[in-house]
Amino acid sequence: MSYISPPVHPIQMNRATKPNSSVQIRINTDVVWYSGDKKMRIRFWILGITLLLSLAPLCTAADNYSTAAIPAGNVTATLTAPPSVTGSGNDYNSGVIDLQTGWNLVGIPRRLAEDKNSASLFAHIDSAGRSIWTFDPAGKGWKDLTAQDKLSPLDGYFIYSAKPDKVTLSYSVDPLQVPPVKDLQTGWNLVGFSGATDASARDSLLSIRKTWTQVIGWDPVKQQTEDSIINGGNDTHADSRMMIPMRAYWVYADSPCSLASIGA
Repeated sequence: MSYISPPVHPIQMNRATKPNSSVQIRINTDVVWYSGDKKMRIRFWILGITLLLSLAPLCTAADNYSTAAIPAGNVTATLTAPPSVTGSGNDYNSGVIDLQTGWNLVGIPRRLAEDKNSASLFAHIDSAGRSIWTFDPAGKGWKDLTAQDKLSPLDGYFIYSAKPDKVTLSYSVDPLQVPPVKDLQTGWNLVGFSGATDASARDSLLSIRKTWTQVIGWDPVKQQTEDSIINGGNDTHADSRMMIPMRAYWVYADSPCSLASIGA
């Protein structure tokens, strides 16, 4: 048995040694890319037979794998994607923020519909009496939100959830809206990621490439900050590391600048 796959997709296949035994494929979803229709397709050639597999929308989460057992002689199989940590169930006009138990650092990637753009979107979340927080670096510091406060694209919000939960977003469909821009101050800024799919920090912050120095994310599963991403960094601090939809990040700027959204 043999297979061919693009070198950018790390795939492990265990050879079947007995008739009617199965073949298992393991795909590391941390580093696999998928096409714009939110499905990834991988083509294998097994004993001259072409096998085309489709993978449901992927998430980026450490140690997540999708597996499929392919019976010998059968050229069809279904891959089941692992549960998404953030941003599952999204389409062009709506999105879903998946909350983990504990503190979550979330972002609103696009402008919301006029009647659904306030912090009341979080009213159903059991926050165990804790406030929802955002950060204004221009002298005001931390601010706790009221239900009437508007949610802005490119802003970041700390929200506590007593259990895993979801928040559904309805985006504005105004075709004349201008893509969002956020003014950053010198120092640390809380920035919501604006992409619909994962993108490297280098690409996400291209509009401020000369002024940003560090990015620090929050791991909602481990309830701790992530390793920093450094502009021009290497290894664990490489700016090729991904930023994730529906999340927000601390971004340090060494001078005032304006961050443009990478999505409309």
